[in-house]
Amino acid sequence: MTALANLSIKPVLDPVLAPAVEPALEPPRVRSPWLLPYAVLGLFAAAILALLWFVHRHESEIDLNNLRRDTQLAELALTRKLLAHQEFASRLAGALSAGQTPETLTDQAEVYLRENPELLNAIWTREDGVMSWVAPGYKEPVALSRERPEPAERERMMRLTRATGRATYTEPYRDYQNEPYIEYHSPIIERGNFHGTVSATISLRAVMLRLIPPAITEKYRVALLDAEGRELFRLEDRRETYELLTQTVQLTLPWRNLHLSVTSYKTDSLIGRAILTALALALTGVLVWSLALLRRRVQQQMAADAALVASHERFVTVLDSLEAAVYVTDFSTGEVLFVNDNFKQVFPGFGTGAMASSVESALVPAPSASVPAQRLLDTAGRPSGVEVAEVRDGRTGAWFLLRAKAIRWVDGRIVRMHMVSDITARKHEAEKSRVQQEKLLLTQRLMSVGEMAATLAHEINQPLSAIANYNMGCVRRLKSGEWDRNELLAAMEKSSAQAERAGRVVRRVREFLRRREPQREPCDINAVIDDVAGLIELEAEQAGVTIIRALEPGLPLVNADHIMAEQVLLNLIKNGIDAMQHTPAPQRVLTITTRRAGAAVEISVSDNGCGIAASVEAELFSPFFTTKENGMGMGLNICRSIVEMHEGRLWFTRGADGGVNTSSSGDNSSANGGSAFHFTLPLASGASA
Repeated sequence: MTALANLSIKPVLDPVLAPAVEPALEPPRVRSPWLLPYAVLGLFAAAILALLWFVHRHESEIDLNNLRRDTQLAELALTRKLLAHQEFASRLAGALSAGQTPETLTDQAEVYLRENPELLNAIWTREDGVMSWVAPGYKEPVALSRERPEPAERERMMRLTRATGRATYTEPYRDYQNEPYIEYHSPIIERGNFHGTVSATISLRAVMLRLIPPAITEKYRVALLDAEGRELFRLEDRRETYELLTQTVQLTLPWRNLHLSVTSYKTDSLIGRAILTALALALTGVLVWSLALLRRRVQQQMAADAALVASHERFVTVLDSLEAAVYVTDFSTGEVLFVNDNFKQVFPGFGTGAMASSVESALVPAPSASVPAQRLLDTAGRPSGVEVAEVRDGRTGAWFLLRAKAIRWVDGRIVRMHMVSDITARKHEAEKSRVQQEKLLLTQRLMSVGEMAATLAHEINQPLSAIANYNMGCVRRLKSGEWDRNELLAAMEKSSAQAERAGRVVRRVREFLRRREPQREPCDINAVIDDVAGLIELEAEQAGVTIIRALEPGLPLVNADHIMAEQVLLNLIKNGIDAMQHTPAPQRVLTITTRRAGAAVEISVSDNGCGIAASVEAELFSPFFTTKENGMGMGLNICRSIVEMHEGRLWFTRGADGGVNTSSSGDNSSANGGSAFHFTLPLASGASA
C-alpha cells in the first residue's frame, strides 16, 4: 500500500491490459537502415584500438629495453666495487699469511677505508675468536660489536672458512638501528695452517647511496633484496611507480646471493599515452552513445502518440484494481476530481464532483483536518512524503487507515490523493490481544503469589504471633494486679508495630494482585526495587540467597506502571533464586543493579546459578518454553511484553561476561557464572536527559 500511495498521475503499464494496448504501442521495427552506421562505427573503434595497442606495445618494448640496460649498469657498478673490496680483504689476509705484521698494514688499510666509506672496518680475528688487529684503530670494541653480526654468525663463518679454505660472505644482518650490513671473511692460511680470518664490514645503505649512479635513481626505484626476496634497503622518492616495468638481477657473491630490483617510475609519456587512449575511447563511446540516443529518440517519437492515448486508461485500471478506496481532491476548493471503484463501495452516494467535506463528514477525525495541507508540501510548496493516520467511521464503527499524498494533476496543479484501507478486523484483533494480555498478566501475578503463599503465610504469622504474645503478657500482668504502666505501654506499642507490619504485607499483596488498567506515570525505580525486595525477602532467606541491591543514587524518575515493573522484577528475581538451588550456600548471591543509560534507566538482575545453555538462548523469550520441570514458559515472554509496552528492551547476558559492575559502562553479570537479565525503562517527561 505504501508504494501505491506514491503514485502520481503518469502513464502506468498494467500487465492485465498489456495485450490490449501492446499493438498500438509497439514501434515499427526498423532494421536495415541502422546496420551500416553500426558496422562503420565498429570498424572505426577496431582501428582505433589496434592503433593504440601497437603504440602501447612499441613504447613498452622501448621502456623495457631501457630498464634492462640501466639495471645492468647498476648491477655492474655494485659488483665491480664489491669485487674491489673482496680483493682488499684478500690482500690483507695474504699479507698476514706471508708473515707480515699487522702494524705494517694499518696505514694501508686506513687509507683504503677513508676512500671507501661504505667499508666500515677491517678486522683480523684469530681462530679462537679473539680480535688481534682492527682498522681503523680508534674504534672502540662496543662500536665494533654494533657493526658486526651476532657471535653465532661469526663462529659459523670461522668454521666455514676453516673447512673450505675459501672466502665467503655472512648472511645480511641489521644492527641496533636497523641498518643493513654484510661482512666478508677471507681465511688466513700459512703453510696449511689456519690462523683465523680477515673480515670487512660493508654498509649496504652506503653501497646503495654511493655506488648506484644518480642517473638511474632519478628514473627508477632501486631495492636490494636478500636470497629470499626480503628487502634490505631501497632508494626511492615519493613518485608513483609502474610495477609492470620491474627488472631483478642477481649479484653473485661467494657463498651468498643478493638481488638488485629496479622498478620504473611513471613518466609523462605514460600519462600522455593514458590520456590519448582515454580520449580515443571516450570519442568512440560518444559516437556509440549518440547513435543509440538518436535511434532511441526516433523510436520514442514513433510510440509517443499511442502511449499517450492509453496512459489514462491504464492508470484508472490500476487504481480500480486496488482494494483500498482512492479519491483525489482539489487543494483549494475541496472538489473531488477522481474516485476508483472501491471508493463507491466505502462511500456510497458520492462520486466525482462532490465536495470533500461531504465525503469525509462521517470520518472522525476528517482526513483533511487530521492531515493538513502544510504537512503534504515542503517549504518550496512542492509535494513531499506520505502522511499516515487512522480514522473511524462514526456511522458504522469501522476503522480505516488513511494515506494522504500531494501529487501534480494532469493540468499541472497540485492536488491531494487519499487512499483509505479498511483495518476494522485488525483493530478488533489488537483489542482482543490487549484484553488477553491483561488476563495473562493477572494470571501470572496470581501464580506468583500462589508460589509465595507459604512464605507470605509465614511472614504474616510472625507478627500475629508476636501480637498474641504481647497481648497475653499484658493480660497476665493485669490479672496479677502487679503491673507497671510504662511496661504495658511499651508492650502495646510493640504489638501495634507488629500489626502495622502484617498490614503492610497484606496491602503489598493486595496492590500487587489488584486488576486495573495500566497507568504509566513517573515513579522511582529504586523505591520499586525496595518494595519487591521486601516482598521476596523471606523466600530468599529460606532459599539461602543473599540479595544485594547496588542501586545508583539520584536516578531520575522513569515513566512506568509500578505494578507491572514490580511484576517484571519479581519474575526475574524468582528465576534467579530458582537457578541457585544447586549453588553452594556461600555463593548464593543475587544482585540487583540500576544505572543511567542515556534517555533510560537500566535495571539488571544477576545470579550465580546454573546458567542458560547456548542451545536454548534463541528460544529463551518464546511462549511456553521453559527450563523448569513444572514451569509454564510464560514468565519471560510476559516480562518482555511488559518492557516493550513501556518502550524498553529486555535482554540476557552470560555470567562470564564480567563481574558485578555498578559503573556506567558495560552490562552487569555474575562473576562466578550464572546469568544476568537486563531491561530498560524510559525516563519520565521532564526528567533530566
